[in-house]
Amino acid sequence: MSKRIWITGASYGIGEALAVEYAAQGANVVLSARSADRLEETRLRCERPDDHLVYPLDNLDFDRHEAAVAEVEERFGPIDIMVLNAGIGQRGAELESTLDITRKIMDVNFTGTASLGRHIARHMVRRKAGHIVVTSSVLGRLAIPGSASYSASKFALHGFFEGLRAELYPSNVHVTLVCPGYINTEITLHAVQGDGSKFGVIDHNHTYGMPADVCARKVVRAVKRKKAVFLVGGKETWGVYAAQYLPALTRRLTRRYSRK
Repeated sequence: MSKRIWITGASYGIGEALAVEYAAQGANVVLSARSADRLEETRLRCERPDDHLVYPLDNLDFDRHEAAVAEVEERFGPIDIMVLNAGIGQRGAELESTLDITRKIMDVNFTGTASLGRHIARHMVRRKAGHIVVTSSVLGRLAIPGSASYSASKFALHGFFEGLRAELYPSNVHVTLVCPGYINTEITLHAVQGDGSKFGVIDHNHTYGMPADVCARKVVRAVKRKKAVFLVGGKETWGVYAAQYLPALTRRLTRRYSRK
């Protein structure tokens, strides 16, 4: 039987690439994000498009999440792998931002992801099978100027899902935290600035980052191996190890970090 994969944030970037990759490997995919039109474009890019389901869902629509999980499983069948990929980027100094921006980033990246994760986990626990995959970031393990609230939201994902993984261990439900570095996606195009506007361009680092389809293939392999945490990207991923083993040096280097 084909795997049933549900991917949030599937309208572009890593989520879209994962949908295409999983479909190519024979999986049936549920595609979620806010834009039904963009999701439809993703569906048509997938092999066997008629086998996949477009299911628009906002990470901020917390009150709908429980019913959404039940509805998707009723229409599509039990979800084998839930990819919690929806998120928003940030570009801008914290002193030029507001608490509303921090709340928005935290709610999209952390609270909404935790909400959906909790509800899908309950279904998986009842079946004693399933795998939750969470898109974090290299910046969920170290912080740089211009992304403090973003990093906070990704750090929070690690605390929540590491704890949830331990709780789920007796139920044969797995959790993988994926930490991408610079991937060639539109994340900075949609990133929020301190005044609430979008950054509007794809920055240099992401323009020349790892292609999204390459990232997707690596992530799919890591999920098959049931990796607990998976770093994917280029040399920037080394920063995670530097932050862990050379924290003082990492702090000095990040002070001089310039986002191109």
